[in-house]
Amino acid sequence: MEALLNIVLVFPLIVCIVSIIHVRLGIVLYLICQCCIPYIGGYSIAGISVNQTLMIACLALGTIIFRAKKYPNCKFYGDNCSPFLMLYICLFILGICAELDFSIQLIFFRRDLFSLIVFPIIMVNIISWETKAIRYLYWGIIISFIISAAYALYLLFQPRGFNPYVSALALINGEEYSESYSAASDRAIGKIYSTFSHPLSWAYVICNIFLILFIFKFNKAWKKVISFIIVGICLFSTGVRTGVAAMFIPLLYIIFYSKKREYFYYSLVQLWYYVTTQHPS
Repeated sequence: MEALLNIVLVFPLIVCIVSIIHVRLGIVLYLICQCCIPYIGGYSIAGISVNQTLMIACLALGTIIFRAKKYPNCKFYGDNCSPFLMLYICLFILGICAELDFSIQLIFFRRDLFSLIVFPIIMVNIISWETKAIRYLYWGIIISFIISAAYALYLLFQPRGFNPYVSALALINGEEYSESYSAASDRAIGKIYSTFSHPLSWAYVICNIFLILFIFKFNKAWKKVISFIIVGICLFSTGVRTGVAAMFIPLLYIIFYSKKREYFYYSLVQLWYYVTTQHPS
């Protein structure tokens, strides 16, 4: 475990270096880092914190170098990022309404600026210049989910509240890990949130993976079935109602849009199972 933690701690720095040298590979490593390392920024180099903001800044620098070398005649695009801009504005307003200390708000605004504005612009431009680069984004998402899902399935067979990886990283970064919250006596199997710092974060990723799988074309039917089973187990094991609702709302739209009503009845059965097992009366 100690060797793994040492690798994890230095991984964000590796992402920064690779992002400048090979921005497409940097995107893959950045996505893995975001999904598999719950606490980032536990150390500094020359007074600069190695955190999410620095990684995206290195990706932006790598994007500029990538364009200069391979696509000098292509322009930068940013007009497709208006939804992210609206989200950032909403979070900006919420931060002001929360009446937090200005220094804390400034940290959140800077972090959200890079994660919600700069990173989408990076992705839009790289994919616009080189369509095949979307494969890097795809593999980044898939590898991240496989690692997190495998660890979540492992935790299913462990005692309630047991999460040595997240608890160790929380201790190193001065964060708090609540084993009693993870155990959640009002849930059938507790709250499992894999490599994330909160079950809602893990549930959010699962919901996105679920929608990606729904529209993805598998070459074998059994691969699709197994993928959905794993995603369903991971989602229900989070013990988070919000995650289930977030999955079913877009799912219902897709089901009725595609006119495959039989999926709707399967979904109702799954929802009933979740309510009766996770929240028994």
